[in-house]
Amino acid sequence: MSSYVAMAAARGAMCYSKSTALADLQRPESWSAFSGARQLRRRWFLHMGATNSGKTHEALKHLFNARTGIYLAPLRLLAWEVFERMRSAGLHCALRTGQEQLGPDDASHVACTIEMAPLKGRTLRDPSEPSVWEVAVVDEAQLVSDPNRGAAWTRALLGLKAMALHLCGSPSDGLEQLFQAMATACGDALKVRRFERLAPLLFDEAPVELSSLQAEDCLLCFSRVEVLAAKKQLEGLGFRVAVIYGGLPPEVRQHQARLFNAQEAEVLVASDAIGLGLNLRIRRVIFASFQKFDGEQRRFLSASELRQLAGRAGRGRRPGHVAAAKSAESDVARLRDALEASVDERQGTEVQAALLPLPEHLEAFSQCLERDLGALPFAELVERFLAVADVSPLYMLAQAKTVIRLAHFLEDIRLHPSEKYVFCQAPISPDMAAMTALHGFARDFVSGAVVFPDLAGVDGTHGMDGVDMGESELARKVLELENLHKVCDTYLWLASRFPSAFVDAPMAEKVRRHVSLKISKALRPR
Repeated sequence: MSSYVAMAAARGAMCYSKSTALADLQRPESWSAFSGARQLRRRWFLHMGATNSGKTHEALKHLFNARTGIYLAPLRLLAWEVFERMRSAGLHCALRTGQEQLGPDDASHVACTIEMAPLKGRTLRDPSEPSVWEVAVVDEAQLVSDPNRGAAWTRALLGLKAMALHLCGSPSDGLEQLFQAMATACGDALKVRRFERLAPLLFDEAPVELSSLQAEDCLLCFSRVEVLAAKKQLEGLGFRVAVIYGGLPPEVRQHQARLFNAQEAEVLVASDAIGLGLNLRIRRVIFASFQKFDGEQRRFLSASELRQLAGRAGRGRRPGHVAAAKSAESDVARLRDALEASVDERQGTEVQAALLPLPEHLEAFSQCLERDLGALPFAELVERFLAVADVSPLYMLAQAKTVIRLAHFLEDIRLHPSEKYVFCQAPISPDMAAMTALHGFARDFVSGAVVFPDLAGVDGTHGMDGVDMGESELARKVLELENLHKVCDTYLWLASRFPSAFVDAPMAEKVRRHVSLKISKALRPR
């Protein structure tokens, strides 16, 4: 009996040793997935500056003048915007997001979301052409340290096959130091250029009454409920109002931005979704609150978040103004301190790049554990990997809460680990509509059946045209439409990864456009 126990203990120790070796993420730049980039001597150009400093404009000039180039966006909205600019410039271009695949495979210029970064280089029709991009622009590069999404920036920076990487980012303590260390580890060189705002940002001490708002003002709230409530309140005061918040489909946000920029809406009510992307003619940013719910708790905005949002005021050479609403005047000192604080992106050691394992890491880890422990639920597999994973001081393990939450939700679906990992990375919000749709899609997928989108509720959107709804009715109707849009989005995202199973992408796209129009009509300025 004792020999059996000893053998079991030895086998367990060997299993632990093997598994920890497979979870060694100390040198991600040496991963085989990034080997193509390691064969190049790449040049990194870091464009550092606040909002409205011209840093992205400068980087895009290099992209548009290059023979080949790729733009990596933090949002589909930004990818679309740059894609449209590429088309207007007459470039042989394409758009690649999780939900859209437009343009030719052999495009010379591509606009894509950061998660879609093609590490194998360009798709070529002529094998004699180089597969390496001449220029790559990585926007909002400071998000490399974001614990939720930063791993996508890390993957792109380490693995892109591009001769010149132009990184655009907002100043942040220690960021330059981090990028210098990452470039050095890759055998690359880094050059930094700093940009100043094109026009000053002025802090207005006096709190603002909502009745005294002016044209080109933006009132910042921090939830869809608060945004829609403020819209109704301001319309009651006689303002024509546009709204932008994170739950809105990208095309609806674009439409609302156009209404505001064309002055068909005098005032914009928005959440922190305006912090990234969207060119908006905002003269003054007014904070209705300085707190937001971040998915776990209600907290005060950080100094960097305040600066990013305040910086949306003023475009080009026009000065911007920033103030607090009367309802938030008790916390106005936070805004003043954030605007007056100095930032040195060259100093500090706290900032780290977020890192997650690649599918091949989890596959090898799963096979190792399966030999000794049997097949594990995918959520437990990910949790075990992250528990023993080891990273260097340059990196931190990204939060995998969404992956683990979805893995638990899909626990009854028996998928191969690599396929389960794909499903668990679907960009969906934690509401039941999107989660239930994902579960249904996974169930149909694993059965081997062709998967069709569940579009129940499409016919229920017909009663929204021209209806003067109250605040609660508006919020309910718009939420229903947003949920239906998320179902279509999820289907299209999966169709881009499993096209032979998710075959009805055209129908999902048609319904998605229909729903976006319905939302736009429901939110039109009154």
